[in-house]
Amino acid sequence: MKFPGHTIVYMEGVDKEAPSQKPKADQEADDDERQLPALTEGERLRLVEQDGQTVPGMLSKQHFTQPPPRYNEALLIKELEEKGIGRPSTYAAIISTIQDRKYVEKTEGRLVPTETGKTVNDFLMKGFPELINVDFTSQLEEQLDEVEEGSKPWVTAVRDFYTPFTRELERAKTIPGPKDIVEPPTNIPCEKCGRMLEIKWGRNGKFLACPAYKDDPPCKNTQNFEKLPDGTIKIVPKEELTTDQVCDKCGSPMVVKTGRFGKFIACSAYPQCKTTKPLALGVKCPQPDCGGDLVQKRTKKGRSFFACSHYPKCEYALWDRPVPKVCPTCQAPFLIEKISKQDGRSVQCHNQECGYREAG
Repeated sequence: MKFPGHTIVYMEGVDKEAPSQKPKADQEADDDERQLPALTEGERLRLVEQDGQTVPGMLSKQHFTQPPPRYNEALLIKELEEKGIGRPSTYAAIISTIQDRKYVEKTEGRLVPTETGKTVNDFLMKGFPELINVDFTSQLEEQLDEVEEGSKPWVTAVRDFYTPFTRELERAKTIPGPKDIVEPPTNIPCEKCGRMLEIKWGRNGKFLACPAYKDDPPCKNTQNFEKLPDGTIKIVPKEELTTDQVCDKCGSPMVVKTGRFGKFIACSAYPQCKTTKPLALGVKCPQPDCGGDLVQKRTKKGRSFFACSHYPKCEYALWDRPVPKVCPTCQAPFLIEKISKQDGRSVQCHNQECGYREAG
């Protein structure tokens, strides 16, 4: 470097969201190594200079590469866009789906795959290698665009997809899945019948179940668990949140449960009473004289939306998740959650004329 130039006012920084794991002294040493020393024309160079003394030979140093940082919401959306997967209208649904189904968990702002997510990914890689290929997905999006433009008949597009998909589907049925793996019984007795619990697979991952669930009468006792580093199985108590609501049919208390599509309210007398309700989000319907609560629902295609609990009497609905927080600018009763490729998650006023917005 002959003169500082633009570096007087600008120096390339380091990503704040992905701090280096190296000690500060090692980072400074690496930075010094990247800077060339002052040289003059015709100067004879030596291989190594150590402690001010010229040493013949080469200096051997070991460097370890760091894994790339995990995706956050903004980086994942950017990657989806670059690879042609999905559309801007589906990015928010993708982000919410992989979290609702427990494929990933958010840790320190990053999306970390769970055991369930890794298992599902491994099975899909074995059973549908072509279907989940990134190039296949982007090519399918292009074909759909051609159908929309009228340059390709939709029947041809469906046939081109469905014919190979049918073959892969039949082949996938022969591949052993996590439910087909038989694990030996544990040494934990069932608290109801005394038989040793077994490890089973469900939609939300592994759990402990009584082997007498097929007996007559059946024992349907299940337990959540976690494996400690030494391999020991530890029972995790089930968290059943109570509510102030009672069942309309039998009068029993309603409790919060977790299902395939997230949390919901169910009768505590299950399986005798199977009454369920959507879980309110803590936001009242903004329609005048309605009094309903906004709840999460799903379309026939599985896309999430948020609507009034008094439907069909009240048809108020929106795509963005409502947040129970009053807008500090216009005093609107709630805010909405937005996800974009530039900013990731943000929260803003649902009143478009207001313009209030804050980082998620």
